[in-house]
Amino acid sequence: MISKSNSAKPDYMRQRVLGKLKSYTVPNGVTEILPYTFYRCGWNNYHEISSSPYYVFNGTQIHLPDSIINIGSNAFQGGSHTIVSGKFVEIIHSIPHIPSNLKTIGAFAFNYCRFPNGFILPNTVTTLGKQGLIVANTVDIPGSIKQLEDQHFSTANVVNVILRNGIEKLNGRVFEQCRNLKTVSLPNSITYTNTATLIPFSGCSNLESVTLEQGFNASIKLNNSTKYSHDNILSWFNALYDRSADTTNTLTIGSTNLAKMTAQEIAIATAKNWTIA
Repeated sequence: MISKSNSAKPDYMRQRVLGKLKSYTVPNGVTEILPYTFYRCGWNNYHEISSSPYYVFNGTQIHLPDSIINIGSNAFQGGSHTIVSGKFVEIIHSIPHIPSNLKTIGAFAFNYCRFPNGFILPNTVTTLGKQGLIVANTVDIPGSIKQLEDQHFSTANVVNVILRNGIEKLNGRVFEQCRNLKTVSLPNSITYTNTATLIPFSGCSNLESVTLEQGFNASIKLNNSTKYSHDNILSWFNALYDRSADTTNTLTIGSTNLAKMTAQEIAIATAKNWTIA
């Protein structure tokens, strides 16, 4: 099994043993999890938690110590295994704790993983690869991560997203098709968001509340949802940076949301040289 004596790097083939375990604790002192170490482990002991539209099963619960610094790509990935009654079987692993000294998270390291205590990353993390489908009530990304890639959390089952000050770029479809997403907080450190067709919150039609930090200064499209309240939209106008001495930026909210606002309220934003569309 995994121990400090094997260079603190669990190898891929050990998942054959781990596949028979419902729970596993990585020993304290291990500093690195290599790519694919726990890839789709746990499927020998799954139990059903959902049957529609796919059979979804709990995989292995994996306990991680704070000594871990680097996690390789696909290290804990679950996912499809076989067909049951014409349906795919999806294995979802459980990660109760994210190491407090973590620095690097490889691409899809946590794809098909559940975080019962939230996907809350420490500010020691400087590299965060694309993750895909994670399950967590809250996603909290520190400002040490400077940008989120296209489809970074595509189809993730998340409710609340907090992006901390220091994050600078949101590329296309970052939270694409996160249909359970309800609230988002965006910092004023953001200087770029994709405003083409592949917008950061594409398909997030149930988003109800977005908080813009005072002095928010990047063009952004929030027309993916029509569930924002009048007061929430008004808070955006008040939070926008005053660009009256600069070129215009654009806040796109869509015609349905725009109809909730008065001309006087829209003028709060236009007076700061923002185009409201």
